Amino acid sequence: MIWRKQIIQEQRVSLVSTLVFLSCVIGFIFISSSFVFVGLLYGMALFMNYLYGKYSGNSLIVQNDKIRHRYFIGEEGSFVLKLQNESLPIINGMVEIWFNKNLTPLHSKNKYEEDKQTMVEIPITIKKGEALHISVPFITKKRGVGRITNIVIQYPNLFGMGKISLTYSPHWQEEFLVLPKIIPVEKMYWQSFYKEGLQSSTSSIFEDRLLTVGTRNYVATDAFHTVHWKASAKMNQLQTKIFEKTTDYSILFLLNIAEGFWFNENIEQIISNVAYLGQIAQKDNIPVALAVNIRSYTNMPFLYLPIGEGKEQFKKLLEMLAVIDTHQLIIPYEQVLHYLLRHRLLPPYIIHAGLLEGKISALLHNMKNTGAVVSCLETNEHHSILRNY
Repeated sequence: MIWRKQIIQEQRVSLVSTLVFLSCVIGFIFISSSFVFVGLLYGMALFMNYLYGKYSGNSLIVQNDKIRHRYFIGEEGSFVLKLQNESLPIINGMVEIWFNKNLTPLHSKNKYEEDKQTMVEIPITIKKGEALHISVPFITKKRGVGRITNIVIQYPNLFGMGKISLTYSPHWQEEFLVLPKIIPVEKMYWQSFYKEGLQSSTSSIFEDRLLTVGTRNYVATDAFHTVHWKASAKMNQLQTKIFEKTTDYSILFLLNIAEGFWFNENIEQIISNVAYLGQIAQKDNIPVALAVNIRSYTNMPFLYLPIGEGKEQFKKLLEMLAVIDTHQLIIPYEQVLHYLLRHRLLPPYIIHAGLLEGKISALLHNMKNTGAVVSCLETNEHHSILRNY
């Protein structure tokens, strides 16, 4: 069942049960219809109370769709709880909705905070066959994945004898992704970083010899194997092939969020700066990739965003930066660098951000020796600087 039910009986229920039994016994002993009637009346009330507790809420349907909403810090949104009651009515109840630390509900009344979570209480009455939508506005508080951590409905039992608590058991699938704040890097020493690749460029010195885009008149300095014989026969003059000019000017962001148990103190600043650099790359149509030393259970052993460009890639970059959490399983940063070197996943420009200790410097030098340009993002509480490594 999707609801975990708990029936909380008051002490007077036991007292009433005792009175029912005594009334019936006295009525039969002294042949008193009044005592028997009172006993049966209270017995019927107890039985109806039992049936209501057993069957109410059993067919309370909740719409729990897997949806991901995206917000920036400080934006307002709303959570909508959609209920459909196909069982006995719930009257004068109260629904508790718990938000995690990334979201702050805007209800001014009946709001409580506990263990970095915020709970709001909302009155609820829902008849049999009725659909009810409960909307709770909120404001995004900090970067991360905003979630609904718990939903509890409490309502009185029939005749007020005790109460019933329904706790929603399944994981709530709706997510409210709070994207990182974009903070500019104050000083940027942005180097040129072109090498041979597959991206079209009008000013590149590299050519794709498998892709002919046109012809021109042959000159004495042209290589003989570049002659386009069909075009030459048609033009009755030697023609030279014009090849597509290509290059590779992509960027790889390397993010080291922790070494062992030591997390980077300026992790939020670093993530915001990387988001800014990603935004600059998107505006300049520069493809980007991202690697983070967080354990991943996909085909990559760490959190990795493959190379891509445009607005869609920038959105994926922001989403990946948003889900980074210090409670995730961290892997040694050296393993990430070794993997990228071994599998040749190195674009012409590499930007390292985060802790820079131990063997990391040597591995970055190895990357530099492959022909890549390496820069380091230095951050503190006062400024951020992108320096050449």
